[in-house]
Amino acid sequence: MLPHLLDPQLSLSALPTSAQEQRLVEDLGLAALFAAMAEDDEERREIVERVILRWRSRDAATLRYRQDVLTDLSAQPERAEAIFAIAQNSLDLPGQSHQFLLFSKSPSRRLRANTELLQELLRQLQALRDLGREEGTFHSDALRKLFSHLQQEIDEGFLQAAQEALAALQLDEGLRSAAGVDALGRCVPEALHGGIGSQGWLGKLWHTQHEDAGFSIADRDEAGQTALGKLREGLLTQTAQVLDDAVARVLQFFRLLRDELHFYLAAITLQQKLQQREMSCCLPELRDGGGLLSVTGLYSPVLPLRGEDAVTNDIDASHSSLIIITGANRGGKSTLLRAIAIAQLYAESGLYTFAKTMQISLCRGIFSHFPQEEDAKLQHGKFAEELQRMQDIVPHLQSGSLVLFNESFAATNEQEGAEIARQITLALRDAGVRLIFVTHLYRFAKRLFDEEGENILFLRASGEPEQQRFQLLPGAPQASSFAQEIYQKIF
Repeated sequence: MLPHLLDPQLSLSALPTSAQEQRLVEDLGLAALFAAMAEDDEERREIVERVILRWRSRDAATLRYRQDVLTDLSAQPERAEAIFAIAQNSLDLPGQSHQFLLFSKSPSRRLRANTELLQELLRQLQALRDLGREEGTFHSDALRKLFSHLQQEIDEGFLQAAQEALAALQLDEGLRSAAGVDALGRCVPEALHGGIGSQGWLGKLWHTQHEDAGFSIADRDEAGQTALGKLREGLLTQTAQVLDDAVARVLQFFRLLRDELHFYLAAITLQQKLQQREMSCCLPELRDGGGLLSVTGLYSPVLPLRGEDAVTNDIDASHSSLIIITGANRGGKSTLLRAIAIAQLYAESGLYTFAKTMQISLCRGIFSHFPQEEDAKLQHGKFAEELQRMQDIVPHLQSGSLVLFNESFAATNEQEGAEIARQITLALRDAGVRLIFVTHLYRFAKRLFDEEGENILFLRASGEPEQQRFQLLPGAPQASSFAQEIYQKIF
C-alpha cells in the first residue's frame, strides 16, 4: 500500500535538479519562496523544490487530484499535522542501534529487534487508521482511498493475528522445525513448523512439551552447542529476512506519506502567510492548449513575503501564445514576468496561485533567458554568452514549451539586437513555443506590433504617476518612457 497523495499512479522519488531548472530558481527568485514554505526545515524545502521543479504535471486530471487533496488538508490543518506527526514518529522509531542490527550477521538479533519495531509500527498504523474515523471525513479521492485501505487492511482481526505472531517471534519458548538428513547423515533443518491457533499465517515457532524422543546437550559440550547454534541461526535466517522486508515496506509507506505531506503542509504555510498580508490565493482553472492565461489580481508572492507592497495586474492572454512587455525601467515589467512564471509553476504543481481568479494553460517545460553577469573568465562577450544560452535552451524545447525572455539580446547595438530577437521570437512561436518577452528594444517591439499585432498581446508599463506605475496595461510600444516626469522631478 502506498499513499499516492501526489499522483494516483506514481509515488514521489528523488531526481537531480538540472542546470536549466537551477537557472529558473535563480531567475525567478524561487529560493525565497521555498524558504518561506519550509520555515527552516531543510528536508521540507528539498521536497518542495523537487516537486515544483521535477514533479509538475501536464495532466489536468492529476493536477485536480492534487488540488482536491490540498483543499481537504487546508480545511483541516490540525488533522493534516496529526497525520504528518504519525508518519514522522514512525520514521523516528528505528534508532541507531536498530540500524546497526539490520547489518548484523545474527538473524536472532535482527529478528528480536524487528519484532519489537513492528509492534510499535502496528500501533502507528492503527493510530493513522483511527484518524480517518473522526468526524469531518475527507472528500478527495486520494485521502478517501488511503483511509479506506487502512480500514480494510488494518482491521481488528489483522491486528490480533499480527500481535500474536510477533509475540511468537520473540522465541521465548524456543522454536520447532521440520528437518531431514542429507546423504552424509547430517541433520538438515528445512522450515519452521506449525501454525498459530486458527490463523496459521506466520507459523508456530514453539512448543511447551516434548511428545517425541529427544536428547540434551551437556553444558560443557562446546562443539554440540556450536552446532546447535548454527542450526538455529540457519533456521531463523529466512524468517529474519522476511521481517527485514516487512519493516522496510512499512517504513517506506510512512516515508512516502511524510514526504508528500511535507509538500502540502508547505503549501498551506505559504497560503496562510499571504492571507495574513491580505493577499489573495486561488486554485487555478486548468486548460490544455490555447493561449497563455487569463487572470485577475495577479501579483508576485515574493514582494509581500519581504514586507513590500505588491501591485496586482489583470491580464487576458487567453487567445495569445506570445506576450511582449515594454516600458521604462522600474515599471514592473520583470516583476510581472516573474509573477506569471511563478503562477505557471505552482499551477502545474497542483498548488494555489497568487491571484483572485486564474485560468491557465499547461505547458511542456518552462525555460528562462535572463541577463547574467559578465563572463569572469573573459572567454567571450556578453552578447555571445546570450546566444550560447539560447543555443543551450533550444534542444529542450517542444511545441507547448514556455520561454521567458527578460531584456534578452540587448548587449549589442539596437538594430542587430532587434533583428535577432524578432527572428528568434517568430521562429519559436511558429514552432508552437509560447513566449513572454520583456524588452527595451523599441524597433523589435514596434515591428512585431505593426506586422503581427493581432496575434500578440502587448503590455506596457503605465505612464501614470509613480504610485500607479506598476500597473501594466495593453498598449502599443512607445519610443519614449518617463523622461519628462524624471526631468520635472529632478530639475
